Amino acid sequence: YTTLFRSVKWADLVELEYSHPELRAYMADVFLFWCRNGVDGFRCDAGYMIPAETWEYIVARVREEYPDTIFMLEGLGGDLRVTDRLLAESNLDWAYSEVFQTYDRGAFEWYLPGAIARSEKYGTLVHFAETHDNDRLAKGGETYAKLRVQLSALLSWQGAWGMANGVEWFCREKIDVHGKNDLNWGAKSNMVELIAKLNFILATQPSFEGASHLEIVTRGDGNTLAVVREKAGLSPVLVLANLDCQKEAHVEWDLRRFPAGDAFDLITQRKVAVTGPVRLAPGEVLCLASRGAARAKVAQAAPVDGAAGAG
Repeated sequence: YTTLFRSVKWADLVELEYSHPELRAYMADVFLFWCRNGVDGFRCDAGYMIPAETWEYIVARVREEYPDTIFMLEGLGGDLRVTDRLLAESNLDWAYSEVFQTYDRGAFEWYLPGAIARSEKYGTLVHFAETHDNDRLAKGGETYAKLRVQLSALLSWQGAWGMANGVEWFCREKIDVHGKNDLNWGAKSNMVELIAKLNFILATQPSFEGASHLEIVTRGDGNTLAVVREKAGLSPVLVLANLDCQKEAHVEWDLRRFPAGDAFDLITQRKVAVTGPVRLAPGEVLCLASRGAARAKVAQAAPVDGAAGAG
């Protein structure tokens, strides 16, 4: 018994000695127990602390009986090379991205290209709008919360994004995973319709699925972001964001990647005349498609507040 347990890592967990084959087999049986009780996926907390060979064994055992089971790696703060191996060799499906703590243009330009490349090569990194380790988005204000949710969805790899309960209701109380948190359920001020629109865009726009590609194409100065989404044979989609929630900004981009002309904002369902840099309100986000290529028509949804125009 004592040879299986090496040290206490957290207050309620122990670090197991996975060099013992019988322990690996036992843990695989634990996963299978939950699968037999209807669980179809697992969030693998701090999964980088478990040997890659152990994960490979557990995943293989589980998928012999339940081939569609999802394993999502929570590898935040771990060595990215370990994340790569767990996705590519141990056959975990997804991992958290760190977009939730990427705040300004410089940070996006540093982090996002690598996250995209990693998703293309090893496995999908899922953009969560926030995690339980951080303050709730709404503590930064409703404009900030909307900005972060839209960025998580629209910059996602093949539409893979997520959020914690309460985000839609602008909940401000920090998550306690062992407690009962207020979710601000049913708050009159909310972004339920905005999230529905984002999910509709991701479900209906081809540039958010399959062999699509994302690239940052921002030009000029300012705390802004321009990301083009492309898929062979289709017109591109351009995501524009003002990362400053206090003042308006003009965002510029490489016009070779998304030329000037009439465009259609898939979020607000309105025409945007693009003749040069686009003026965005504080924290505003646009998702532009060429007028003729726009396919997401959400006529039944209420318009999202905000205004945009060419400057």
